[in-house]
Amino acid sequence: MKFFKFIAPMLAFVLAIGMSFAFTNANNAVITGWIDDPQGGRQPVNVDCVTGNFDCKVHFESDPFTEYPVYASETSNEVLESSSPDAYEIPDPE
Repeated sequence: MKFFKFIAPMLAFVLAIGMSFAFTNANNAVITGWIDDPQGGRQPVNVDCVTGNFDCKVHFESDPFTEYPVYASETSNEVLESSSPDAYEIPDPE
């Protein structure tokens, strides 16, 4: 019984810490989308576009006025959905 009184609280503590990492918030999901590269072809971008009523768009830091639609895959013409009408800002390509 003494063993159980010592191990049970430790086990509960370890399980609580472990389970705290088991769940994620779906609203903060970052996925890889594809944009038409200004130099030609498509390049991958990480965006927070999962569902919504608007088309997902991004713009580069150096050019906030040119918006690029974000596609689901490198070969797809299906634009991802976004919950925001605004374009997401992404770093300039190297």
